[in-house]
Amino acid sequence: MESEQQVADLFNWVTKGMAKLKELRTRLIHHCKRRHNSWRARHFNTHFRDPWAAIALLVAGLLLSLTLIQTVYSVLSYMK
Repeated sequence: MESEQQVADLFNWVTKGMAKLKELRTRLIHHCKRRHNSWRARHFNTHFRDPWAAIALLVAGLLLSLTLIQTVYSVLSYMK
């Protein structure tokens, strides 16, 4: 650098958005320390590493819902 002013300008340019990053860092640490968020992230990373697991879960939920609907209709038709 040619002068102290250029060094100061460079330092000011590099550190311009640091206050926002500090707030973001604080919020991120608070978010990660919450037990529910860490449990959810660990569960998601363990059980849904590939998209087929998520698709299988959706299909299983759909089939369970359809089975429940069929059971309700069977009981209602039996009671008539």
